[in-house]
Amino acid sequence: MGTEARISHGLAIEPGVRLRMPNFVFNRWLMTLERFGLVVRGVLYALVGVFAITAMIGLSRSVDLQGSVALVLDHPLKIPVGVLAAAGLVGYALWGLIRAVADPLERGSELHGIVSRVGFLWSAAAYTGLAWFALQFALGGSRRETGLPFGAQQLITPEVTPWVLGLFGIVVIITGLGQFMDAWRAPFRTDFLMQVENPHLWASWIWAGRFGLFARGVAFTLVGSLMIWGGYSGDLVWNYGLTRMFGVLLGLPAGAALLSIVSIGFVALGLQSVTSPPVLRMKPGLLPPVRKSAPKEI
Repeated sequence: MGTEARISHGLAIEPGVRLRMPNFVFNRWLMTLERFGLVVRGVLYALVGVFAITAMIGLSRSVDLQGSVALVLDHPLKIPVGVLAAAGLVGYALWGLIRAVADPLERGSELHGIVSRVGFLWSAAAYTGLAWFALQFALGGSRRETGLPFGAQQLITPEVTPWVLGLFGIVVIITGLGQFMDAWRAPFRTDFLMQVENPHLWASWIWAGRFGLFARGVAFTLVGSLMIWGGYSGDLVWNYGLTRMFGVLLGLPAGAALLSIVSIGFVALGLQSVTSPPVLRMKPGLLPPVRKSAPKEI
């Protein structure tokens, strides 16, 4: 009996490529940090969309996620606000790790589920880097960083840069296509806890997510295409981000309309993230659908 109790509080591999996490992972303090991370992430995405629209009409410049962090922290109280923002981003990174490993959203072990969970893991790494940038920016140690996370492009020699840039572009395009697929399939429709109690709010939340994922699909696909073209044409720079994508998008036929759609999609994704904390299923239920079978007594 004592042994079983000890095991239930530790790591255990369950069917469905899922780890049963220690109980402290789902304590209310860590989950509050993760919920705060959802809010911070939503605010940053909404700012990206808003500033893309205002840049289009000449009132400001467009920003990416790092730029939106810089905007949030550009005032005399940037140190305490920066610490809070970094904490929220760490919380969202932790949520990405838990989604990937413990699978509380039940994406499963089929191909699409595994791809989604690898994406959650990448999200955890990316938001850890963004949290580090926010903390450095608040303390005056960093202004803006262009290129790969943590300056990884400095490790790549000029001889292999075209190939690596093109390979990264292919990965980004595949990610964009995955965003389109998720926008169509909406696997997150079961992540909402109040489907029966508030079906209208549930439907609005789903469509905001779909619209936001569609916008990210457009953004990632275009950024990946720019990276492949850069590797082919010799434009060997690593600042292929959202700001450059917005500029290219605006230069296309009907670019203003396309930019408006993508920008509003980013705002919708931000609103979905901000409103997620009270309604999102963030831990396995009392009776998880995948349980480790107890050994039979002989």
